[in-house]
Amino acid sequence: HASTKAIFIAFGVTDPLNFSQQTLDILFDINDEHFNITLMLGAGFSHSLNTASLKTGSSIQVVKNLEPIEIIKHISASDCVIVPASTILLEVFCVGAPVISGWYADNQKYSVKYFETKDMIFNCGNLNRNFSHKLKRAIKFIDEMPVNFHATNQKSIDLSGKKLLEIIDEQAL
Repeated sequence: HASTKAIFIAFGVTDPLNFSQQTLDILFDINDEHFNITLMLGAGFSHSLNTASLKTGSSIQVVKNLEPIEIIKHISASDCVIVPASTILLEVFCVGAPVISGWYADNQKYSVKYFETKDMIFNCGNLNRNFSHKLKRAIKFIDEMPVNFHATNQKSIDLSGKKLLEIIDEQAL
């Protein structure tokens, strides 16, 4: 019997490369797992979504234009969050949740590597290269993520932003 994992997915305002669909396709292809998926689409999302291959025992909820408090509730209720290394990743850190992340723009590459070395994320690396294999591996890892995995990333951010500035200063040295 497969356990059901709550997964929150968000790939930004426009998601120009449609990683939302790619991620859904990968999750739909994992046979021994069931997922309750919440997919948050940005205001500029213009692709069509195909959810036809959603398996029995899994569900998907597509949400748009959420208030911040609603986003926090979705992230808090998730067993895992799949987001790129953009602003949304920092927002997830504020809430605290196990994170699978990666990068698709060069300016995201270094922060994602840093967060990986600090055990703050499961890093899928360049999302344009072999994303399917890396995401499947990461999904298998959710159950084995250390209990403190999400606590580590949550502690890295405080509301004053002071800790974040310390991290940035460390990187600049």
